[in-house]
Amino acid sequence: MKFHNQNPNLNSVFDGLEWTKVRQIMTLPESIDRTDFIEQEHIVPSTGESKTANEMTVKELREVTKSLKAAEKAATEAEQRAKQAEASLSNK
Repeated sequence: MKFHNQNPNLNSVFDGLEWTKVRQIMTLPESIDRTDFIEQEHIVPSTGESKTANEMTVKELREVTKSLKAAEKAATEAEQRAKQAEASLSNK
């Protein structure tokens, strides 16, 4: 019920998805639009296949979300390093 109240627009997007897939998708970073994620195809790291969330198994979906989270984390860390480097250069 909490999910429904917080995400009324997503309910129709999640129609037809298994609950375990919905839970996995909800763990994605806020910067990733869940509607786009569900509708677009993604490369499954272990197989190289391109599938939508509906076509993936739960295991494949976990792989994809893990990969996206790692990419997001790496981008954030790179951005922080760039800001630190810029700050140290401007202090010289």
